[in-house]
Amino acid sequence: MSKERPSNEFYNLELLVDIHGSYSIGYIPPVEDAMLAIASAPRQVLVTLLAREGESLEQLRRRLDTAVGEAMASGVSINEVKDRGIEYRTRRRRRRQQAGEG
Repeated sequence: MSKERPSNEFYNLELLVDIHGSYSIGYIPPVEDAMLAIASAPRQVLVTLLAREGESLEQLRRRLDTAVGEAMASGVSINEVKDRGIEYRTRRRRRRQQAGEG
């Protein structure tokens, strides 16, 4: 039984979901004050994108689709959060900083 090629413009995201992967776009902890787009295959994070200043949700979704296609084809993950040196702030670290512990 052959599967039909997904018809929508977000081909790579649809393909990702077809292989039981997932994606999410929004304000996702532990990165504060930044909209992210994250795509994961069943056993690995493929793409983590940081929204650019002035970038619309639709533009971010298109960029995520393209990046997912690149990551799936090359086998190399894309991580803009790590590449830009943005610090992940966990709740524990945030509480310590608020309490003046570091």
